[in-house]
Amino acid sequence: MNNYFGIGLDAKIALEFHNKREESDKTRSRSRLFMWYGILGGKELMHRTYRNLDQRIRLECDGKLIDLPSLQGH
Repeated sequence: MNNYFGIGLDAKIALEFHNKREESDKTRSRSRLFMWYGILGGKELMHRTYRNLDQRIRLECDGKLIDLPSLQGH
């Protein structure tokens, strides 16, 4: 069971971490879980898969499309 909801980089890292934790009993120790969270976060920072996220997602509320501002830092 996963009790986290989000979009973007934080959600991707949290989901990968959740899947890794569920994958094996070997990763159950607190120090290993901490290490895996760091590795998964570092991988995302290096690969930058979150680039142009505002152009790849669509937000709709009550049938109306919500315009998203650029999510890139300056």
